[in-house]
Amino acid sequence: MRKKLNPSSGTSLLEDSAVTDPKIMPDVVQPSLFPELPEDGPVVASGAEVKIPKKAKSKSVVTPTPLPAEKLMEADDDEFSPENLRLLNKIDLRDLVTAELVELPARKPKKDEWFRVHPDYQQQGGILEIDSENKVFWVSKKMQSQVAHDPCFTFRLCVLVVTRQGVPFIWPVKTDVEAGGTGDKYVRIPFAAMTEGRKKWTRLYWSQDRREHQVETSDLLDAPKFPDKPFSELLKLAFKDAVISTVDHPAILNLKGKAK
Repeated sequence: MRKKLNPSSGTSLLEDSAVTDPKIMPDVVQPSLFPELPEDGPVVASGAEVKIPKKAKSKSVVTPTPLPAEKLMEADDDEFSPENLRLLNKIDLRDLVTAELVELPARKPKKDEWFRVHPDYQQQGGILEIDSENKVFWVSKKMQSQVAHDPCFTFRLCVLVVTRQGVPFIWPVKTDVEAGGTGDKYVRIPFAAMTEGRKKWTRLYWSQDRREHQVETSDLLDAPKFPDKPFSELLKLAFKDAVISTVDHPAILNLKGKAK
């Protein structure tokens, strides 16, 4: 930095000769304040190379060629078209299928079941009850003498029962006559429940506190739906695999200690 004398006033002016006088530093190039950026090349800033992204090229959309008219599927040929499915919904399968009764158990009512008893269907028969197998057998007349004195054999009244869910079964009920007319409560109360079941919806269960059966009835008005078959066919269905008609039946051999 040096002083320069103004010839007209005699005063001195301060000048930065290194900046204002190009003759003093001829090798210094004065940079532009707003340099132009190259179009595609890199720009150096703070020692890092920054690349300018190029514009993405647009892709042309290709429209698929439509199928010829003769190859289009008609609505009548489409199994799942709304028109064809609507026609299928008009068919009521209940008109095409008939429910067939193929099984009918022989048992007593369960403790959580409400049941009704058919007012007319009843038949007395010889029943052999095997507790270990939880199964009851129908003993033919010619075989009743073979097991008449066995504690597992009793004469019972078989009745047709149906639950509120429409499930039918045969109930071999012990009768007071079978108990010798003594009025045994273990026989009398279930028999009374069977009698009530002919008129009302009934429930039978064992009370552990009272040590006896309890009977409940309900005033429900829905009608029971019994199977539309003769009672003889229903008995045959219930005991189809549980009829004792020969002395070599496995149940008989088991009672006599001859089963292998």
